[in-house]
Amino acid sequence: MQCKDCLGKEVVRGLKCVKCLYCGENVTVNYAFSPICEPCAIEHLVCQCCGKAMDTRRTKMTLTMENRDLFTIPQGYYLAHCIAADFALGAGIAKAFTEVYNMRNKLKTLFPMGEEVGTAVLVDNVFNLITKERSFGKPTYAALREALEDMKEQMEERMITKLAMPLIGCGLDKLEWDAVEPMIREVFNDTDVEIIVCYL
Repeated sequence: MQCKDCLGKEVVRGLKCVKCLYCGENVTVNYAFSPICEPCAIEHLVCQCCGKAMDTRRTKMTLTMENRDLFTIPQGYYLAHCIAADFALGAGIAKAFTEVYNMRNKLKTLFPMGEEVGTAVLVDNVFNLITKERSFGKPTYAALREALEDMKEQMEERMITKLAMPLIGCGLDKLEWDAVEPMIREVFNDTDVEIIVCYL
């Protein structure tokens, strides 16, 4: 069992009898291999060659559209929406997040100095994607992508695999869903995240 970095690596350097690092049994290995027997490599999901942990996740990102209220999504899902760096949340779906989660006050309390455009701010189970400086402004596709990338990184760190969102950036912000949807798919393509996009 080898990782992608070790596949095809030249390993013919003579044999050596050692004790497996995991089970302690004697195992004959090549000098280029870590002292790990094949059964233990499989059981512990490590590369027999270098000893590194193997990433065995299947990348099967899904994105489905549902005609439903975003706030009726079942527990276990994280939510995402777009906001401005001024934390105004005074219109559109952002206003609804304030009404349901008291999001404006939480953001201003937790981040009194504000946050940068292109970042994702996690409060409770909600990712607030900061895509513009002022609430009366308009976002760019580049800023949205940066915020999506930041959210993806945080999701991977926290092992979050369920996400629900509205047609982000496509309400009052006037971005085109035909451009936003492929962007979301591209950003999360190498993950196993289940994304539900809610619309009414």
